[in-house]
Amino acid sequence: HILGASLGGYLSQHFAASFPSRVRSLILCNSFCSTNLFSENAACVPLLRLIPHFVLKGIIADSFPAPPLEKNVHASYRLSLMQVDELSQADLASRMTLNCTRDACVAPSLPQSSVTILETADRAAVPVEAREELRQRYPLAKVATMKRGGDFPFLAFPEETALFVELHLRRLQVEPQPESHHKVQAALASEWEAREKKRQQKAARETASETSGGFRWSSALASSSPSFVPSVGVQGNDGSLSSETHINNGDLGSDGGAVIEGGRRAMDPLGLVFEGRG
Repeated sequence: HILGASLGGYLSQHFAASFPSRVRSLILCNSFCSTNLFSENAACVPLLRLIPHFVLKGIIADSFPAPPLEKNVHASYRLSLMQVDELSQADLASRMTLNCTRDACVAPSLPQSSVTILETADRAAVPVEAREELRQRYPLAKVATMKRGGDFPFLAFPEETALFVELHLRRLQVEPQPESHHKVQAALASEWEAREKKRQQKAARETASETSGGFRWSSALASSSPSFVPSVGVQGNDGSLSSETHINNGDLGSDGGAVIEGGRRAMDPLGLVFEGRG
């Protein structure tokens, strides 16, 4: 059972079409089934491998919806930017290249009754046209709508998202396993603590650099820059997928370029995948 968001959902469909015996169901969150709407940015592809990491990160931040946003939604975008820091320049450029390349998913062979389309009603970076195309690809799929959550509802409102995941799995006669869930929770908590420690160490180094005469780049870019949006896919190895991520509340300030005016067509470079039982 695979849950994929944005580019993660696009790649999940490719995986299901290539390995049908390994996939029982799909949950596609704010996703799409082709990159045609994003291919207008294809002209920048040859330059992506030459652009510094901090500029690529700024392009991603530029694609996020502009404030005001709910605090949890702000925090989910902040967490996604922290994950961008963990990718190398080559990895980030390759994901952007994938997003800019014109292509479409081959419809997987699994029954459409095993597909759930999960969408958020508030602002998200994936164009409405792309979501409509996905619904047309799977006319018999169940469509669930959350009133809020932005591009990462599983981070902003994990309990509500987990409820939709549980309903999807119960429809397929899959029951949750609480013991496995607790193991996943402990692993996620440990991973989060390690990432937070790494972030604090990096912030301390930047502060030391500033005090010694260095400087820090802002991620704000010119309004003509192409825009991208990261994605996350969550994959469970059995039918009882359910997870909850705790994140610190916080706002994305407009002065640091973390959230800049959006509105242009978005790309989707990250395709991050978390795997686990429970």
